[in-house]
Order: sequence, then structure tokens, then C-alpha cells
Amino acid sequence: MLSNICASIPSPHNMRTIKEHFSTTDVMLTLPVLPPDYLELHYVGKSEEERCKIQNGCMYPFAVGLPFLATVVSAQQLTHGEDVKKIVDICLDIQGSDIVFQPGDTIGIIPQNPESEVEKIFKHLNILEGVNDIVVVSVKPGTLKKKACLPSYIPAKTTLKTIFQTCLDIRAVPKKVFLCVLASCTEDSKERRRLEELCSKEGSSDYSEFVIAARVTLLDLLEAFPSCCPPVERILEHLPRLQARPYSIASSPLQKPSGSTQLHIVYSLIELPVLSHGGSDIRYGTCTGWLDSLTKPIQTKRCDDILIDEMEKLKLSNIRGEMKIPIYLRKSSNFKLPEDLSVPLILIGPGTGVAPFIGFLQHRLEEKQRNNEVVIGDIWLFFGCRYKDKDFLYRLELENYFAEGILTRLFLSFSRDKRKGVEPKYVQDNIRLHSKEFVHQIFEKNSTIYVCGDAKNMGKDVFEVVVSVIEQERAIEEQEARLLVSELQSQGRYLQDIWI
Repeated sequence: MLSNICASIPSPHNMRTIKEHFSTTDVMLTLPVLPPDYLELHYVGKSEEERCKIQNGCMYPFAVGLPFLATVVSAQQLTHGEDVKKIVDICLDIQGSDIVFQPGDTIGIIPQNPESEVEKIFKHLNILEGVNDIVVVSVKPGTLKKKACLPSYIPAKTTLKTIFQTCLDIRAVPKKVFLCVLASCTEDSKERRRLEELCSKEGSSDYSEFVIAARVTLLDLLEAFPSCCPPVERILEHLPRLQARPYSIASSPLQKPSGSTQLHIVYSLIELPVLSHGGSDIRYGTCTGWLDSLTKPIQTKRCDDILIDEMEKLKLSNIRGEMKIPIYLRKSSNFKLPEDLSVPLILIGPGTGVAPFIGFLQHRLEEKQRNNEVVIGDIWLFFGCRYKDKDFLYRLELENYFAEGILTRLFLSFSRDKRKGVEPKYVQDNIRLHSKEFVHQIFEKNSTIYVCGDAKNMGKDVFEVVVSVIEQERAIEEQEARLLVSELQSQGRYLQDIWI
């Protein structure tokens, strides 16, 4: 699962609307019940911060074991040129961890919030000067909140900077009750009225359009309503936990050298336009932006051919040694290679969806080289990207696997290259173009299908085209074709690793 999961940012139109649509009516509003305060802060001072576990050692969903600080070994940009996303392969050293992985596994990466956004929030809250002081967070004596407790992912003694940068999801879309709290902390009457409208029963359509659909964040609201200045304790009570992001492992533990002590992941840098103080700006995805900022000093491109002197090598080595990424292995799914090496595979993964399949192919090649007598089943790969010469990920590796006979067929589609004739534009076009062979491979050769990509578009479109070509080639009704695909799923022969 190549997670690009992150909060999208409101468009300039939405931000202007949320600021300018102040009501002048006297309509009574039905507001959420204002929740009782239940946390308080005590500033200890500028003493040295205690070294605490990541997010207070709180376990993560689907985690196998505790997080491990993996060291960045390399960061290689796989794309270049205009009109393509920046995609980077990162190699991580996991020596000394308890992580034992197989092709198809995923890791969770625990990101940090952008420092610039955290500082802007502190500035709006008028606490910028004290964010590096040690604070003790505790339950407020006499609170009316039932079963009040400090959230388990927030350390009881640390700095506000640590909490906001590593524990809280500052880009989470505020719930109505949080908007109600913010409204109660807003001095300007027009701004307060607008916030009350957004969280009211009467303003439900506005909340859906200008908050949920626009993916408005706390910082967006503080910038749109400058007289809003809530106590920091109220924010700790209402912002949710900063979640880890899942990423497919793009390597095999059998790879040489250091396969079992290193792993690769791939990220696509997400750019999110936003309007801030009337001027356009760029925000990046929380995790991909953090990974890109962290690894930028050592990033190389595939076309780089740079001679580096010994002093520079030593400097880069020291930089890499300081680059740590908190990761953990996620519980195993069924997105695994068959134990029987002779089972044919059909791999479908455009863009970064190819990542787990690089691990699959590496693994099969190593297994073949270790035992030349073993029979490897046919492996087909359907891959697509925008341009053949700009974002054809792992091109050299895929061509090598094809030359070695591990990859039997490689079906390529380039959606924005100038096409000649009827060349396929997307992976589903290629499936349709080779429908007879595709269906034969499924039912006569008993292939297992693996699909990796986004659920909303690619995952859905591939599923529909598989149903369509089965319906066409077997001359059956659509409903019967859907039942056949459902049977493949129940048999573990149609497997998906898809993200929203």
C-alpha cells in the first residue's frame, strides 16, 4: 500500500468564501453543546527535555512490534522533467530491528508535521516564545467531563513543539464541536457568527461545502478568522492523533547486498495548492513532504553521474547517519507471492503501484539464481505512467527482469505521450487490447491477479475492465462475469493492495 494519504487543502475560492460569507441575519442557530474543558498545562521552564518514546509509546493500528528508527541509506529520484510527479525511492537500513519482511508486506511510516505550519499556529495562539519550554499536561481538577484522561499518544511531560510536530494531526478537518469551541474563543462578532453558522444545524450545507469538501484545517481557520485565539489546551483536547502512513515495501529480503537488513519504499510528492493571506502557496502531503524535506540533501537522480571527492563522501555519510525515519512492520495481509513458484502471476500496477511488484520480481529472480532447476511460472506486468522518458519507474530493472526471463510479458501504456494509432493509454486499455490472452491466462493457466493502486479510480477501473473482458471472451452475461471475479477473490486469486 503506497500511502499518499494526506489532507487535501481548500481551493482559493473556498477560502475566500469561508472568510467573506459573514451572515447579517438574526436567525437563531442551533449549536452543538459546548464540551467541558478537561486539560491543563503547567510550564516547568527551560530544563532539558526528557527523551520519550514516539507518541508516548502508544501502539499503532496493525503494528507488529514497536517503532524502529531506520537510517536512510539513499534517496534516488526516479522521475524528471515537467508535467510529472516527483517520485523518490528511499533505501532504509533496518539492521538491529525485529523487522522480518516478505515481498508484499507494508511498513508504517510515522511522519512529522511541517515545522512552518506548526510555527504559524503557535504565532496565531501567541505562544511562539514558550514552545520549547517543558510543559506538564494533566487532567484539570474538577472538570465536568466524564472519564477525563490525557490522550495516550500525548506525553505528560514534554514541549509543545514536540506535541504539535509529532503527536497531533494539525491538518485534520475540524468537527462541528471543535468549531463551536473555536467560536467561543473568537472576539470579533462577525467572525464568531460565521464560525457558529458553520457548526450549527442550520449551517450543515455550508459545513459540508466549505469545511469538509474543502478539507479546511486548523491553520486555515486561524488565518481566516484572526480574532480566534483558543487556549492551547482546547486544541490538545480536540485535534486527533497524527497517524502513520502505510507504504509498500519495494524490495525482497533476498536481494543482494544486505537484503534482509535493508528495505526500499517509494513515495510520490503530493502538492496541494492553498491560499494564504491572499497569495498562492504550496503545501505538500504531510508524510511525503516530510520525507522529501528530510532526504533532499542526499537525493540523487538516475541520470546523475557525479564524481565526489573523499571529503564530500564523508560529509554525505555523516548526513545519512543523522537521517532517521520511525517505521514499523504492519500485520501481514494476503497480498503475498504464492508458495508454489510455478503459479503464473498477472501484476497490474501503474505509477507507484508498481512498488510491491519490484519486490516480487526481485524475489523470483533470487529464487531462480539460487536454484536453477526451479520452475518459475509466467509473470505478466501491466504498467502505466505519463511519459516513457520521464516517469517510467524502475525501467532498467524491469528491462533486466524481462531479459532474465523472470518477467514474461511487459505491457506498457503512456497516457500523455503523443500516441500513434491505437496505442493503449491506461493499463485497463492494455487489458482490453489483450483480452483473449488475458482471460486465457486466468482460466486456462490459473494465474493469480495482483492489483496495486488507488481505489477510487484505478482499482475500480481495473476491476470493471476485468469483468468486461471475461464477459466478452466467455460470451456470458455481466452478472455471471462479476460472480466469476468474486470467486477469484474468494479463492485468493484476485488480490488488491489499494489506497483511498
